[in-house]
Amino acid sequence: MAQAAQSKDNEMAQLFIASLLFLWVIISMGPLALLAALLSTAILLMIGANAAIAASAAIVAALCGMAVHHDLLAWVSVPVSESWRFYGAAFPGGLPSLLLEAGSFERGMEVIGKSVLYWFKTPMIWAQNAPLGIFAGSAGYAAFEAWRGGPLGLLKRRRYKNITHKSVGALQAALGNGKDADTKDGTVIGTDSYARAVTLSDKMANQHTLVLGTTGAGKTVTVCNIVESAVNRQLPVIYIDGKGDYALAKRIETYAQSHGRKAHIFSMKDGSIAYNPLAVGGFTSKKDRIIELREWTEEHYKKLAEGYLQTVFKIMEQCGIACNLVSLSQHLDFKRLKALIREHEAHLPDAQALMDELLGQQEASEHISSVIAEIRNFTASEIGALFKIEEGKETLTLQDILEKGEIAYFCLPALEFPSMAQTLGRLIINDLKATMAQQLTTGGPKKLYAIFDEFSVFAGEQVLNVINMGRSAGIHAVLSTQSLSDIASGRKENADHFINQVVGNCNNFILHRQNSADDAEKLASIIGTTNQLEYTAQVSQAGPTHMGTVRRTRGFIAHPDEIKALQTGEAFFFTKERNRISKMKARMSRI
Repeated sequence: MAQAAQSKDNEMAQLFIASLLFLWVIISMGPLALLAALLSTAILLMIGANAAIAASAAIVAALCGMAVHHDLLAWVSVPVSESWRFYGAAFPGGLPSLLLEAGSFERGMEVIGKSVLYWFKTPMIWAQNAPLGIFAGSAGYAAFEAWRGGPLGLLKRRRYKNITHKSVGALQAALGNGKDADTKDGTVIGTDSYARAVTLSDKMANQHTLVLGTTGAGKTVTVCNIVESAVNRQLPVIYIDGKGDYALAKRIETYAQSHGRKAHIFSMKDGSIAYNPLAVGGFTSKKDRIIELREWTEEHYKKLAEGYLQTVFKIMEQCGIACNLVSLSQHLDFKRLKALIREHEAHLPDAQALMDELLGQQEASEHISSVIAEIRNFTASEIGALFKIEEGKETLTLQDILEKGEIAYFCLPALEFPSMAQTLGRLIINDLKATMAQQLTTGGPKKLYAIFDEFSVFAGEQVLNVINMGRSAGIHAVLSTQSLSDIASGRKENADHFINQVVGNCNNFILHRQNSADDAEKLASIIGTTNQLEYTAQVSQAGPTHMGTVRRTRGFIAHPDEIKALQTGEAFFFTKERNRISKMKARMSRI
């Protein structure tokens, strides 16, 4: 114990001596050189310079000083001697008069103020003092970075700094909330502990973003910042809400209208707009949209359904029948399709070939009754009327949203109708895929923010296809749900594989509080590890021996316990593009 106390006393003495030396250097440099030192240090800090860059800046400053003064040492001696003459003129009686003589301090500060003002206005004095200041700031920064990157510096930091990531204080959060959500090419999603804006650029967002957080942790607020930025920048938004938050839908609509943007809400509430998920694409594309609404266990029956539905869409197209879910459900019957061909026989380019194709699908029509029943049940449900397209009635299509830069909000009734919400979510995603594919063939990619909120409600292969192939089409996908476990909720097989596919296709992660220890550890593993120091101590029967070892190990960059301890609104933001993590406080969206 005595050795430990003596060691601590030695450290305190060294710190005291170093502080006195540092204070003496600052006083000796004078105000202009000190200001130059502070500015150079701030610039090096902002650009994240390493020790080599800072040392190079110090060398350049020294050479410039020699050139200005035409002497090897005058660039140091002249500012220092001028500073002491400056202090002598302000306090002619020295330190005793400053401490004992009444009014000495006030008179001295008045002289200093006038002199400093004159110095600031004189470029030559700046030229004489600035090299020393820049040299001191750069050299000090270089020395600190060299110490910080060395084993001793790392040892000291790990010894005295137990918390890796600082919390964001109220002042920093308030400064962040005062910023606009939009930047020139991205979104301000939060503020870090240094009051710096944490941004998600469009380039990063095109690599897709996974937002995780337990109920009440703040993930919806984070997502709203992305929507707010897109609205401000005239970008189209498709928001698929698996939790059915109608109040949020109305807030987004109000915000969009206040910025001259049109928002469409599709929900079970009164006044919902109609929606046509079969508005674009050819008959093969439309067939795929319907086939992918369900998980097929038998490939044979899937092929039968594909062939029959493709024929149905082809007949409707050639007979001029407007294609939507309601009209589809009305033309699924085999006998009705035969009658339809005969009715339009005179106008069809090859009616007999079309009839032969239909007759070839007769056996298939008898084996896919479950698919036909599912489509009809869907259009006959409480929201079935919302898929009925009538002349003069406003109808939502994703193609219009993309072309006009508008906002579409799909409020899915997940709690009331879980099965229907899942089917509808998948149908919207299939429509999104087809719309973006057509966009690529006609006008090239266009930025589109696609928000999948509580996407575990409708998660399936469709989502994977969107995030796999959506980058080239301009889709900026944001997947939001409570936890990794929820991603594969309800999947009986390959749940872990599905989670890995989703995670593997996202390059950005916004991690709010997690309650599950397993999920927190998985997320910490996604962020990765870094070099750390591990300490061991030797203990005898008499007590500590003050001996031990230090070795390098790998430790979590963001520890699972830190993820579980995040406060409401706090999050870790990690992007693979920069391989950097920030602990942030989510910006309070104005939506």
